[in-house]
Amino acid sequence: MKYSLEQGSWYLYDERGNLVLKTDELTIGYTEDDCFGTVLHKHGQKDYVLRWAQQMTQAGLDDAHVLFLTKDTPVEEVNKIISTTGYLASFIQRHTVEINPTFQIA
Repeated sequence: MKYSLEQGSWYLYDERGNLVLKTDELTIGYTEDDCFGTVLHKHGQKDYVLRWAQQMTQAGLDDAHVLFLTKDTPVEEVNKIISTTGYLASFIQRHTVEINPTFQIA
């Protein structure tokens, strides 16, 4: 899977080049804890990732985080985040990002 940024939208393609997702807002869902560190769980449309985070919160898990990526985020960085174990943690350390660790359950 690889993202590209085309005409102001994020496109996700599978290994065969088939379009899987098109979104204007790319969001990352992850957890952080002392045992496993920073672990990527979800990526894609904002609503999809926020639903996952709300489910985690409703289940009593408080280590879920959401990261909203801007269109200024280099595509190479995004693809490393989704394909390389541990890369998300170093990305967060190196960049100023908007992180929302708390969620309101509607």
